[in-house]
Order: sequence, then structure tokens, then C-alpha cells
Amino acid sequence: MCRFCDKEKEESWELFSTPKEKLPPQPNEVERIRAEPRERTPPPVRTETKAKKEPNRWLASGEADAGDTEILWLAMALNFKGFPTVEEQKEWYKKVLLDETRAREQREAWKPLSTGDGAWPLKGKSSTLFEPIERALKCCTWTHSDYEKIGTAIQLWDGPGQHDGLGKTQLDSYIHKPPLGSRLNKKTAPPVRWRTWSVVKVAAMMKEHGVALRRALKLDVDPLTAPTSWDRIAAAEERASTAEKQLQEKQRATAKLVGTHRKLKDASKKKHRSVLRAEERAKLLQQQKEAKSALLSSLAAGGAGHLGQRRGEAASDSTTLRHQLGGQTA
Repeated sequence: MCRFCDKEKEESWELFSTPKEKLPPQPNEVERIRAEPRERTPPPVRTETKAKKEPNRWLASGEADAGDTEILWLAMALNFKGFPTVEEQKEWYKKVLLDETRAREQREAWKPLSTGDGAWPLKGKSSTLFEPIERALKCCTWTHSDYEKIGTAIQLWDGPGQHDGLGKTQLDSYIHKPPLGSRLNKKTAPPVRWRTWSVVKVAAMMKEHGVALRRALKLDVDPLTAPTSWDRIAAAEERASTAEKQLQEKQRATAKLVGTHRKLKDASKKKHRSVLRAEERAKLLQQQKEAKSALLSSLAAGGAGHLGQRRGEAASDSTTLRHQLGGQTA
């Protein structure tokens, strides 16, 4: 074969064949390291910071009326250090409550009466109505045990105003920096909160719960072991669950007794029915016996009469026959 022909065949074959794929250029070492997937280190876990201890909020902030806990604290303070005797305490709150309706209507604009019925004389510029509170908070000495006693009594209180954890810090701050009440307008300065119409609510609590307040202040309970409101809620829930279980047990026992009673009642009914049926059968048998004996006696009586009648008829027939025979012979 001609070598030129072979060369032409190779060239024609290359024209119709696909070109060879070129390999991509090999990256250098740096690019290879950059191209490799790397495991990302997770971000550092933030450690939870301890939550700041929330302040023991038991007072309304700013200028406001006294809340339930504040009313309870003032009532206990008056019972503890405000009056030397219970009789003087009763006279004070009875006189204060004479003006209760007007105080609740006027609220911020209310001021104690200085003239007329139920009036409180002025001592300087202030009314003598507030003297017991001022004497209890400012004139008397408060010790650490006094604060603990009232704080524990407020914690153990079962009613409006109950609050946990009150002690010297909160109560001493109230005495030396008393909160302000609602002002009448912007031109006047806000009064101290216990010098407002809230004193009427203090008097109402002392009238309604005077005995309970005095009893609470006499309790000898360690503040560290005194049950909180959460403890009492848990105890109440436990008592409720126990009572519910006892109620369910009683209901099951009652249902069982009712079922037993129903069964006994049904059995007694069946027994009564069987007794009635037996009595009815006995009566029927007795009636049958009586009817049978009556029938037999009637049959016996009827047969004897019929026999006597036949005998009488036979006797008369025989006499007649004799007479006939006698007449014929003659």
C-alpha cells in the first residue's frame, strides 16, 4: 500500500473524530489547601449569667394610693406600737370610719374634718387623726426582732395583703423614706401616702380583722421556717388531691353499697314472688280440696235421698199390688 494513502486516511479520520479532552491545570499546594473543606469550629457557648435578684416589690412605685400589703403593714404597726390599749384603738378606727363615705368619694381631695361631728382638731397644720400612725412609725423604736415579727406575720397572713420575705430592709425603708400618695394637682406637692384617704382603708381593716391581727402578732414562729405563700399553695393542692381521692373512694364504696342493696332488693323481690306463688298454690289446693269434699258430700246426700225415694216408691207399689190382688181374690 502507498504510504501517502495511509497518511490521507489518518488525516480524514482525525477530521471526523472528537478532539482529546485536555486535563485542567493542577493547582498548587496553597490553592489545594484552600479548596479543601474545613470543619468549622462551633462558636463558643455563652454561659448563662445568673439572673439578677428582683427587688421585693410590695409597694406601688411613684405617686399612688396604698396597696393591700401596705394597708396590712400599717394596720399591724398600729396594733403593735400605735395604741397602749385595745379600747383606744377601737375608739380611733370607729371615729375614722364615720367619714368613710366622703373619703371614698373624694379620694385625693379628701381631708379630715376639723369642725363638726367627727372632727379631728388640728395640731399645728396637721390633723390629729394621723397621730397614732406617726407615733407608731416615728416616735417608737423599732428593733430587728420587731421587723422580723411583723414580716413573719405578714407572710403568714391568710387574706389580702399577704407578702413573702418582708424584713428590716423593706420596713425600715418605709419608715425613713415613706412613699408618696397621689397629688390633687400639679401645683401641690404630693402628700405622704399614709396621710391620704388610704387611712380609711387601714381603719376598715382594723375593724374587720382586729382580733386576727393581734393574734398574728402574738405568733412565735421562726422567720426562716415560716411557710411562704407557695408552700401553703402546695399544701392546699395536696389537701385538695387527698380530699379528691377520699371522695372517689367514698363514691366507689357508695356505688358498691348501692349495687349490693339493689341485688338484695331484687333477691327479696324474687323471694317474695316465690312465697306469693306458693301461697297462691296452697290456696288453690285448699279450694280444690274443699270443692272436692263439697262435691262428694253433695253426691252422697243426693244418692241417699234418691235411694229413700226409690224405697218409698217400691213400698207404695207393693201395697197397691197387694190391694189389687186382694180385690181380685174377693
